[in-house]
Amino acid sequence: MKKIPTVYYGGIEFSTTTLNTPVENLLTHLKRTSKFKEDDYFKCPSFISWASKTLVMKSPADIEVKGSPEGYVQWFEGQYYFFADDEVNMTQYPPFMEETNVRGVVAQFDISKWFRPINPVSALDDNGSLLLKQDQPVLYIGFDREVNLQKVIIPKSLENVMSTAMAHKKLKMKNRTLEKLYDNFIRARGNKVVLKQIKDYNDL
Repeated sequence: MKKIPTVYYGGIEFSTTTLNTPVENLLTHLKRTSKFKEDDYFKCPSFISWASKTLVMKSPADIEVKGSPEGYVQWFEGQYYFFADDEVNMTQYPPFMEETNVRGVVAQFDISKWFRPINPVSALDDNGSLLLKQDQPVLYIGFDREVNLQKVIIPKSLENVMSTAMAHKKLKMKNRTLEKLYDNFIRARGNKVVLKQIKDYNDL
């Protein structure tokens, strides 16, 4: 039987904001909150399969995000992470099944081969503002296979690993591919370092 990977996720040490960021199974969330929860799609096996492997991240407080009304703005930068002990492609989606003012983007990468933060992102309104309410969904997080989830505190010492991984991304802009970023990370044994520090810090 193929091993089910463990995905370690959580806010970084000393970040009072992201340590308290709510993350919930999307299917559970929608069954409780959606006004369409009696519709047939909640009984559809393909929808249930997708939603049961997807998480929803929510705002930990009332927040106002400000910036230029042109382009996208990230928040919680460098403060929330997912990392797996085996190959798992994780996809970040905007919360498209909500009535929301969050207009985000989609991104995907293997969270066993690259260590980088997961940042909510959205376009802002015409005044360069985005008002978020506490517990408002800000993004969806999906996995391409079954996983075991383990909430942890990410040790602050791993910021150095993240900075190195992101530096490779910025230095190799011309010929950058995910495969090259993965290769740099694995050859530097970044995956071993991340897993060991997470487990040691959380006594796992």
